[in-house]
Amino acid sequence: MRHPMARALPIVLLIPLPLVLWYVVRDKHVWHTRHTIGLALIATGTALWLGARWWLGASFTPRAEARVLVTDGVYRYLRHPTYIGAEVLTSGCFVFMGLYPLLLLAIVRIARQRRRAREEEAVLEAAFGEQYLSYRRRTWL
Repeated sequence: MRHPMARALPIVLLIPLPLVLWYVVRDKHVWHTRHTIGLALIATGTALWLGARWWLGASFTPRAEARVLVTDGVYRYLRHPTYIGAEVLTSGCFVFMGLYPLLLLAIVRIARQRRRAREEEAVLEAAFGEQYLSYRRRTWL
């Protein structure tokens, strides 16, 4: 059986390639403040996303399923760190490249992620009842 992180790591390893190409070709090796801010967002989002995937382990699924209620690691503080991490990472890429109008897509992306989170919460509440509701009360997003 493959390790649960086997799918996530190739995605993360591909992120630097377009950023380096953008910096070399488009920005002509000139470092801007947006590069620093973008990299900080990318690093934060990547760490959050990977940490969340790590703690989920084999419980990670593309669709909402109630296998195990994970409440350790980053899930001790956040209910949906994979969604939050993905949005911070994506926004960081747009900032790095100076594609600020694409940040407006965050409105659409966040609405979509919120809908997914609500579906996931309904499945978890149905499966784990008061245990999930207690978890939900002590965590953020």
